[in-house]
Amino acid sequence: RPSNSTSSAINTNLLCWGKNERGQVGALIAGRRQDVTEPTPVFNSSQGPIDVDTGPEHTCAIVAGDSSIQGTRSGDLYCWGDNRLGQSVPVDRENAPEAGPSVERPSLYSSPARIEVAYMQFAQACSGDNYSCALSDEGRLMCWGTNSHGQLGPINENTLLTRPTEIFPGTRHVEIGCGAQHVCATSLEGESTCWGRNHLGQLGQPPEVLPQSDTPIPLSQDNTPFRFEVLSQGEHTSCGLTQEGLLYCWGN
Repeated sequence: RPSNSTSSAINTNLLCWGKNERGQVGALIAGRRQDVTEPTPVFNSSQGPIDVDTGPEHTCAIVAGDSSIQGTRSGDLYCWGDNRLGQSVPVDRENAPEAGPSVERPSLYSSPARIEVAYMQFAQACSGDNYSCALSDEGRLMCWGTNSHGQLGPINENTLLTRPTEIFPGTRHVEIGCGAQHVCATSLEGESTCWGRNHLGQLGQPPEVLPQSDTPIPLSQDNTPFRFEVLSQGEHTSCGLTQEGLLYCWGN
């Protein structure tokens, strides 16, 4: 699904390459947004990547920086690439520049832009089709962008979240993954769920029964709930890895 690729290198730098029409690689070649044919550093060597995820034309990453707490796997949140629907860098973030009547939201970011949320450090990020989510080090799930199929929770469809907004504030999460228009997560209590679009069974339910859901749907087999330690979502596919090392997949 992603038109670009990323890798965390041995020296803890983040390398990206591939299609770069919307700035999704995060690096300019000769000052231009041309396709990148070899792995290229995105951050400087003092910024160690903790987590990264690519959407179709944008990327988000968690990077250890000056404000990171030493000894923890949390850091600062950066996104870049296509921003026509605010899926990369929300206009109402904490560190946004003062907006005047003639200021418009940039349609793309060709280099990483930090997204600040007051008093938050982040542990994980994921990028879907025209939306992004990030998990704070306290397990709070923050999302922004467009809510085409309930993937941003119980708000009106096609609502545009212009600032990082906490989704399901009564629940703390330890793992998240973003598909095209669906999200899966594992809560602190150990329940794995999915929500959003389900036209191909990517929520683990028959699509003719549940075409989509804006609330979390528990994942289970024979009435036994799943607790996935790792979640990875494709465009319309979901996979989860259990603590025992068993891999389950569902969807398209």
